[in-house]
Amino acid sequence: MQTETLPTLSTTPRTGESLPDTVLGRFSEAGISANCGPDGFGFEGYSLSLTTESGEWTIPHWTMAPSHQRGTARNDMALQIALDWVKLGKNGQYRIDLSILNEGSFPRLLKGIKFGQFGDQARFRQGPGHVLGWGMRYAHTGNLRTERYPFCAADYPYLRQLPPEKRILGDTEDQPFPALFLGNAISKEYLVFAFTRQERAVPVFEFQRRNHFSEAVFETFEIRWHFPQSGGYTLKPGETFTPESLYIQIGKDREVDSAFEDYLDYIAEITPGKDTENPVFTNALHCTWNYGVFDDQKEETLIDTARFIAKNLPEIRFFLIDDGYLEHEEKSTRVHLNRFYPDPENARVCPDSWPTGIRGFTDKLRNLGLRPGLWWTPMIQLPCRLHDDHPEWFLRKANGKLFLIGEKLAYLDYSHPEALAFLDRTLAHIQGEWGIDAVKIDFWSQNFETNQARLQNSDCSGIDLRRKFFETVRKHLPKDGVVMSCIAMGMGNPFLSEFVDTYRCSMDIHEGYWEDQVNNCNWMLPILGFGGRRTGILLNTDSIGFNPKIPENETNFRLTWAYITMGLIETGGRLEDLSPEDLSALRKLLRRCDRGYPTRCPDLRAYSGDPHPESLYVTFPPGSPTAQSGIRQSIAFFNWHDHPRAISIDLRAIGQNEPVIAKDFWNGATETWNPNFITVKLDPHCARLFDIYKQ
Repeated sequence: MQTETLPTLSTTPRTGESLPDTVLGRFSEAGISANCGPDGFGFEGYSLSLTTESGEWTIPHWTMAPSHQRGTARNDMALQIALDWVKLGKNGQYRIDLSILNEGSFPRLLKGIKFGQFGDQARFRQGPGHVLGWGMRYAHTGNLRTERYPFCAADYPYLRQLPPEKRILGDTEDQPFPALFLGNAISKEYLVFAFTRQERAVPVFEFQRRNHFSEAVFETFEIRWHFPQSGGYTLKPGETFTPESLYIQIGKDREVDSAFEDYLDYIAEITPGKDTENPVFTNALHCTWNYGVFDDQKEETLIDTARFIAKNLPEIRFFLIDDGYLEHEEKSTRVHLNRFYPDPENARVCPDSWPTGIRGFTDKLRNLGLRPGLWWTPMIQLPCRLHDDHPEWFLRKANGKLFLIGEKLAYLDYSHPEALAFLDRTLAHIQGEWGIDAVKIDFWSQNFETNQARLQNSDCSGIDLRRKFFETVRKHLPKDGVVMSCIAMGMGNPFLSEFVDTYRCSMDIHEGYWEDQVNNCNWMLPILGFGGRRTGILLNTDSIGFNPKIPENETNFRLTWAYITMGLIETGGRLEDLSPEDLSALRKLLRRCDRGYPTRCPDLRAYSGDPHPESLYVTFPPGSPTAQSGIRQSIAFFNWHDHPRAISIDLRAIGQNEPVIAKDFWNGATETWNPNFITVKLDPHCARLFDIYKQ
């Protein structure tokens, strides 16, 4: 546990701008209040609740500093809690800093923290609108995707009416985006709740609308500091616990597609970054899995692909060897972590598949000008010698039984120092000694984010250990190396950017058939607008490739989606077998390796309905390589249906108020678009992609 020792906590107000009663947010003796102005949308009387080994403490009254910027409270367990209300900027952004001091002579176990609607006078007001609250909406990435292995499900819509039954969001294994949007569709007022960092806890949102209300909206509303896999934190006498700060934004006249922009800008300012620019903003990567390769990993065929890439596709700088590179076992071809025990250097690399060894192959890649990459996973397949020798290293449930994925897949508990040392020793070999510059880490998030496990060292959480895990990964990569996060597919958590460069946000594309394409895009809509250059971490929609059994229009659909979503350009398959036409299309895409800008959806109905967007666009900022070539924007149109569609948009909705030149990305045909509605006709499973230039 990270702590600091403080002799006392002063109630002197924090320096800076004072916050009189008339501003948007303030403390009062009854709790915390915030509103969006005279219409009354907001909340009042919200407070905190702590859970310790002695029970739950809901704080009914605060001792207030004169400026209402700080509130403090004490209880008979010798705990003092202090909250500071800090104004962040001009856009209604605030931060509530929380500290908990053990003033007593005995340790205290802090098991939980909650913020929300606890007292009789606490309420959330909807502002103007229908008496039943039909104008109220909420949005969270958990509305589109839930993963608690083996359960993984897509759902929609993203933007929903308030739930009549209790809804819990944020406690899943898919790295959910750590923020909640609450808005009034009639008054256009909104609130954003989020955390400003993620070192111990993740935010879990629990709420339920009242069945009958006028001004008061919720039957229950709370935000929990959720410490995955932890039994709580022990506060020694005199120690202060400082959990994640709560971010609140109170605004108006912003739609859900852009509601998190100010939050992401703030996070980008305060989150530690990597020492170098993300390499995959401007470089592509080849991964040897999809489009017909899969576990058939061997030097004889992969070197042909590598030579073709080096000669014909210079934008591809990384060549990543996927799963299956160790000697295949009778029941599994996967390279689980136990395959490197007890001595990583003695892992059984098949000499027939790798006659010069993995290091010999990566040296050949470097000689071709490519940077080598490698797939691995922290999963462990049982039974195995690692478990026989060290059962104490393994992640377990609270009842002492092994935490398993399925029946035979387990994880290590990295709160055990020797388990972490084994990981360190393994990565020193397979990343360091094998000369690896990029890693794809698969099936890792359950190790740290599942709610079913309980760490041996209960004085830390899975989030603490996630940091140690990725610090160990980075330790054995060059500073400009690439870390790819794979399963569980991520939902845009920006706090991974300190260690991770790109994250898989979609299902495997497999062979690229139409059903695979649709499933690949099920839940990406809200995270497209985050922008990798803002967050520091680039989304990854999995490989693009060419399957001769797939119609040309569906291949073009996949290439168009890969371009406009602004994520990592990852290729797959036997590229040396491409037809001249396919090679030409791939070259066009790779020449535009300028990634990480926000992708917008001009049809806001996609947020409240089927989340497969019919149109998407990107605006390139001045100074970007694409903008310097004269291109203002790129815009794509998609027909997801089995029948023809005509898709119309108002160009003014994407910021074009004068006539522009639109150039087809793939065939170069040009036309003039006037600043009003344009219509693009599409056959089934077809897409169009245009670059927009000033006339």
